[in-house]
Amino acid sequence: MQFLKNFFLLILSTLLSLIVIEIYLIFFMPQERNGSWRFQDESGSFFNKKFGSAKHEFIGKKNQISIVYNFGKYHNRVYKGFEENDNPNKILVLGDSNIFGWLLEDKQTFVYQLQNKFNQYYFVNASAGGWSDVDMYNYLKKNCSRIKPEYTLLFLEVDRTIGTKAIYLNARDDLKFKKVPISNLKKYLNDKFIYKFLSENSHLFQIIKTLYVNLSNENYINFVKVNNPKTLKIESKVEKKMIR
Repeated sequence: MQFLKNFFLLILSTLLSLIVIEIYLIFFMPQERNGSWRFQDESGSFFNKKFGSAKHEFIGKKNQISIVYNFGKYHNRVYKGFEENDNPNKILVLGDSNIFGWLLEDKQTFVYQLQNKFNQYYFVNASAGGWSDVDMYNYLKKNCSRIKPEYTLLFLEVDRTIGTKAIYLNARDDLKFKKVPISNLKKYLNDKFIYKFLSENSHLFQIIKTLYVNLSNENYINFVKVNNPKTLKIESKVEKKMIR
């Protein structure tokens, strides 16, 4: 009986401590609560998930951005008012975060503007953050025959391909693709409701998640950003402009 009482007190005190920490973070150290919308294909590339939605936040010194992305059956971003349809005239759009519309509302993205202007086509924006030319190649190889686009808009990312050493020549000068290790933990967590809920609502969970990513998962790190100081300077200038 005493054991059960002590066990109950331990659980209660732990829960209360977590609640207190969460409240402290909300007021004094708010975190960017980002959901999960990426999964690794068997090639190792990170595609957007199929269907569903995900929250993406940015917290600056003077402003905060909170966006909800929606996704479709081609691992593509779906825009409000232009949900997926059976239009056979498709235009496939492939690129990195800029083309995806990172931290932009639907109507702020240029692909939405194209869709609004040329509504005789259905624009399939399967772009994803951090993508290199190799990722686009992997996506095309797996999905192009399903989508059957009339046109494909391909925004090249040669610098990232080189920076990540995604393509290389072996000793016999054969062209090879770097095999990115697949994270089994992320694969397991991606479709779990509790993981999505905590990621998009808990500040404490975001700290734990960020620490794990930075310490043990090089797959999520943009190697171009890490290795190129010029990129960091550019990002710093962009952030200052956003704050203004």
